[in-house]
Amino acid sequence: MNRALVLALAAMTALPARGAFDTRNWQWEAPLTAPGSAGPGLTRVEIPPWVFDRSEASLRDLRVLNEHDVLTPHVILWRQPRSQMTPQWRPARLINQTWQPNQYARAVADFRESFEKNEIRIETSGENFQRRVTIEGGTNNSDWETIENRLYVADISRNDQRYKANVLKVPDNNFRYLRLTVHHMPNDPGRIDIVSVHAANVATQWDDLTTVALAGATVRPDARSRETLVLLDNGYRHLPIDTIRIHVSDAEFRRACAVEGRNALTVRSRRDTETGWDETEQEAPWQPVLHTVLYRIADAEYPAESLALRNLAAPYRFLRLRIYDGDLSPLALTADGIQVFRHRADLAFQHSPAHTYRLIGGNALAGTPEYELTKNASNVARSDLPVGALGEARPLQPGDGPSWVQSRPTVITLAVIAGLAAGAGLWSVGRRRSRRRPALPARLRQ
Repeated sequence: MNRALVLALAAMTALPARGAFDTRNWQWEAPLTAPGSAGPGLTRVEIPPWVFDRSEASLRDLRVLNEHDVLTPHVILWRQPRSQMTPQWRPARLINQTWQPNQYARAVADFRESFEKNEIRIETSGENFQRRVTIEGGTNNSDWETIENRLYVADISRNDQRYKANVLKVPDNNFRYLRLTVHHMPNDPGRIDIVSVHAANVATQWDDLTTVALAGATVRPDARSRETLVLLDNGYRHLPIDTIRIHVSDAEFRRACAVEGRNALTVRSRRDTETGWDETEQEAPWQPVLHTVLYRIADAEYPAESLALRNLAAPYRFLRLRIYDGDLSPLALTADGIQVFRHRADLAFQHSPAHTYRLIGGNALAGTPEYELTKNASNVARSDLPVGALGEARPLQPGDGPSWVQSRPTVITLAVIAGLAAGAGLWSVGRRRSRRRPALPARLRQ
């Protein structure tokens, strides 16, 4: 009996404590390698465009496995933290609002405390305007220093849709008070009002972004809709697009512009009919990204332009810019005058020289993995990590996943223990019965 229990415990400890990961719902794999000199610890690789294309936009379906198909902790390190990719706007309390007829509207924006900011969003009354803005800063609401005086807010209203360029880039500052003066344009009414003011600290630096190598770009004026269509193919799905820069040679202009995106040219849909399921293919719809105003002001004293579409948060392969010309001539814009920039990200994984690793992805149903490493991602210094390499992807075959036995070590462990325990019990009962059996007579044993 004691020997049977020892065998059961030995069998339990011999089975793996962690099971092989079931890869049957994942679509692809690629080898991960660390530099030969790297010891145990974190190793990082930059995530290339094809990984975005074959994964979910959030990269939540990526997993790192070792040669035994055991999960290895990893974390996605965005060059700019995801929480900073979308501005967090803080509202201001407007005080001391004044105005001078046909000259300007003025207000003091009180943010209630000092904090870092480099973008200001201003809402003003009226529509179809282009107004110059002067921004001053102060700590006591009495002494002012000029921050910027060559900024503009613009608005175009068409077909019940508003197009605004009212987010102003300013030098980094931590003034509690900002005094804003919005100057009249020639056709403004006698009084205009500053409706609201918000501020944000956008941490994006150009070093955090990388240029997208466009797979295609066309610029086509459309006489029927009286607009210029700019069609861009980024080459890969789900790229985290942040900025589009446009180079125009026109000396002065103002145009409404809509940015739209999609990840496929067509989509397939199914509907139930009297004769069965009918499958059709149709053009994929465009998703709205941004409505803004493009402009260049050729003022001798206060020149300005707004030709960079920033903070787009557009994870699309295909982008379309619709520049509304109306009765005006199309802008002098060519495909060579367009640049697209995206965010960069690294994958850091827990490496050991005793193991080999691979990256898998392509599972729309996968959730976000939870590792202690992920919770402490803000403490990981990307620049201090050794740089590894990511090999070419190959499809994961149906047979690449672990067997039923491999993927359920706990069940198998319990089954082995139960079987051994049952066998030991039967053996014990048999021995007790054999002891109670009467001895045979001597003449029958001969």
